[in-house]
Amino acid sequence: LTEKGILNGRADGRFDPNAAITREEFTKMIVTAFLDEDEQNGEDLPFLDVQKGAWYDPFLRTAYQFGLISGMSETYFGVGENITRQDAAVILNRAAKNNHYNFNIPDSIIHFEDDADIAEYAIDAVYTLKEAGVLRGDGGYFYPKHLTTRAEAAVLIYSLLSM
Repeated sequence: LTEKGILNGRADGRFDPNAAITREEFTKMIVTAFLDEDEQNGEDLPFLDVQKGAWYDPFLRTAYQFGLISGMSETYFGVGENITRQDAAVILNRAAKNNHYNFNIPDSIIHFEDDADIAEYAIDAVYTLKEAGVLRGDGGYFYPKHLTTRAEAAVLIYSLLSM
């Protein structure tokens, strides 16, 4: 992922795999991984917390244009906030659909033990990616509201790109 420019290290040269990844960092990775450079121009955003001209601005605009992201509300994206596992799954699943990935999902799905904790808007994405082999849980649990680490984000994106 680093060789392809999808993943960057921290300023001090470390990967920092266990650190949480922000919503804008994850979105940058998704846009870089799944959209061609000539598609990366974007449109204006309704999010008041997005600083026009910031490093993340063009990536968020492009992701919004292609329907890969939505905000935490209609006017708030959540810049600087760490992304949850369920929100990362939603964005990754949208990227997969945008890139015409076809997953053969069985009729019978083995559910996570914490299925009731997964937000309704994320259920389809979580189970689509789970059954496709892109997303895995831990001991039968998904932990949807836990933060996504940099390592987890890398594994998710790499797994989908490898399909």
